[in-house]
Amino acid sequence: MKKIYLAILAIFCALYVQAQIAPIDYMPIDNSLIPHAKSNANGNRSATNLWIEYDSADTYFTGSQQFSIQWLMNKRYPVTSTLSNYLTFNNYIVKFDSLVDINTSFQAFPNDSIQNMTIDSFYTVIGHQNSSGLNDTIIVKIINVDTTQRYPMLFDTYYPGSTVLWSDTLITNTSLSPSQKFTHPVSIMWTPNFTSTTLRRFAVQVEYYGSFQDTAAFLAGVNKQAPPNGICTYRAGLSSMFPNSYEKWCYSTFAPFRLLPDTSGVDFLLDCNLRNGFEPDSDSYSYLQNIVVGAYLTVNNVSGVNEMQNLGMSLMQNTPNPTSGTTTLRYEIASAAKDVRLDIYDVVGSKVMEIKEGNKPQGKFSVNVDTSPFAKGIYTYTLRVDGKQLTKKMIVE
Repeated sequence: MKKIYLAILAIFCALYVQAQIAPIDYMPIDNSLIPHAKSNANGNRSATNLWIEYDSADTYFTGSQQFSIQWLMNKRYPVTSTLSNYLTFNNYIVKFDSLVDINTSFQAFPNDSIQNMTIDSFYTVIGHQNSSGLNDTIIVKIINVDTTQRYPMLFDTYYPGSTVLWSDTLITNTSLSPSQKFTHPVSIMWTPNFTSTTLRRFAVQVEYYGSFQDTAAFLAGVNKQAPPNGICTYRAGLSSMFPNSYEKWCYSTFAPFRLLPDTSGVDFLLDCNLRNGFEPDSDSYSYLQNIVVGAYLTVNNVSGVNEMQNLGMSLMQNTPNPTSGTTTLRYEIASAAKDVRLDIYDVVGSKVMEIKEGNKPQGKFSVNVDTSPFAKGIYTYTLRVDGKQLTKKMIVE
C-alpha cells in the first residue's frame, strides 16, 4: 500500500464519534479527474429514465464546492493482518432511497408510487493500482432495503433483513487506473438490467480483495465549507442526502470492525472547536458522506414524472441551503389555483410546519420560513396545488 495515504489515514484509528482530535490533513482529489455521470441536457430523454448521483446532487442543493477524498479499502486483510495498523475499509454501501434526477435539475420523485423499477446500469469510481501481478477482485452487489429509516447492523454485512438481488465480479492482474496510479480514479460501469415490480429503493455494496502490494481506494465527496474558528483547516457540511453512504472500517489497534453510520444513525463527527461536544455551526460532519456511486434507472408510473412537463407548477430549491435561520421557498404556478400550500416534514415524515397560501393567481411566489426552532437535520418541503404536488429537500444546521 502507498505509505503516504496509510500514514494520513492511520490518524483515524484513534478517532470515535464526536472524538476530540488534532488537525487532519485529508487527501482531496482533483475533481477534474473524477468521471462523474453526465447529464443528458439535450432533452431527448424518456421521462422515466433517471440519473441518480448524490455527490452531484449536493453540489446543486448546497451551492457549495464539493471535493472528493480517497479512502483505502481491502477486505482480504482484516483485523488479524499487519495492515490493521492502518485504517482501511472492509466494504462500503450506498443506499438509493431518494430519486433525485440529474436530468431534471435534481427534481425529487416519490419512491412509493413506482410500479416497476429497472436498474439499467450503475457505476463505481475506484482508483486501483496493481503492483503484484496477482489477481485482484472487485465484487459488487445490489441489495434491497425497506422504507424504514434503518442503519446497517454493526457486525452485519448487509442491511437487517436484506437479500442480494444481483451481483457481479471483476478480476484483474493489471491496474484499472489508466495511469497505473490509484490516485487517478476510473469509472467502472456495471449493467445488471435488473427489473422488479416490487423494488422501490435499493443499495449498492462494493468489496475489494487485493494483494498486500496492491492498492484500491474509493471516493467520497463532501460539501467543503469555510474553516471555522478552531483546529480544522476546513470542514464538511451535512449532505442533503444523509444518510446514504455507509462504510465498514477494518482495523484492530483501537477498535474492532465498525460500521458508520451506526445502528442509531450516528456518523463520524469532528470536534473542530475543541469544546467537548459536536456543534454543527463550527464542527465538521463526516468526510465519508457521499461515496461516489451513480445509478441509471428506468421507472414506470411514477406520480409526477410522466406529468412533469404538464403539471403547470414548479418548485425551486430553498435559499440559503443549508440554513440555520430564515430560508426562502420559491414556487411558480402556470394558472390560478384555489388551494395552494407548503408542508414541511422532518426526516421521519412528521409534519413540522404547514403554510396555507390559499387562492393564488398565475405567477411566481416566495415564502420566508424561520427554521431556527427546527432540530438540525434533513427536511423535505412539499408544494401542493389543487391536488398536485412537488417535493424537495433542505438542510437545517
